[in-house]
Amino acid sequence: TPQDGGLPSPLTFDMTLTRDTTSNAAWMTLSNLSREGTFDGQYFSNVAEATRVFTECSRCQMRMIERIDVAVLSRSQANKLAETFGGECPRNVLDLGVVPAPNDAGISAPGQTSLGFDAVRLCGFISTEVVADANDEDGGACDAKCSGCFLTFQARGERR
Repeated sequence: TPQDGGLPSPLTFDMTLTRDTTSNAAWMTLSNLSREGTFDGQYFSNVAEATRVFTECSRCQMRMIERIDVAVLSRSQANKLAETFGGECPRNVLDLGVVPAPNDAGISAPGQTSLGFDAVRLCGFISTEVVADANDEDGGACDAKCSGCFLTFQARGERR
C-alpha cells in the first residue's frame, strides 16, 4: 500500500540471530525457518538458493539467490552512527571504516556484557538475483531470456 509520496510501505518481519560462541557459525531464523550464515563479531552474512519457476521462463530451470549482509551494532556504535548519519543506517555501512571501531573513547564492539549480548541494531542489505541454472539443457537461451534480474533492499533492524 503506497504511503504519502507514492513510496511503498516498508516490508517488516521478525528475525532472530543466534551464534556459536566458539566459531563464526551463526543462524538467522525467520518464521521457524533457520538458515546458517557466518558472524565474525561485527558482520552477519547468509546466502541461500532455491529453484523457482516463472511463467515466462517455464522451460528453464531458474534459481533465486538471496544474500543477506548486515553489520551488527553495539549500543555505542549505533549511537555514534546516529550522530553522524541522523539516525539512519548509512548506505555504505558495509564499507571498511564506516562502522565505528572499538576504541578508548567508549566505542565497543558487539559482545557479551553483564546485561546480556550488546547488539541493538542491524544495518545492511538484502539482495536477490534470478539466474538460469547452469545445468539447464538450454542454458544459453534461458540465460538470455530469464537471467539478470537483481534487486537490492536496504535492511535495518532494532533489537526488541
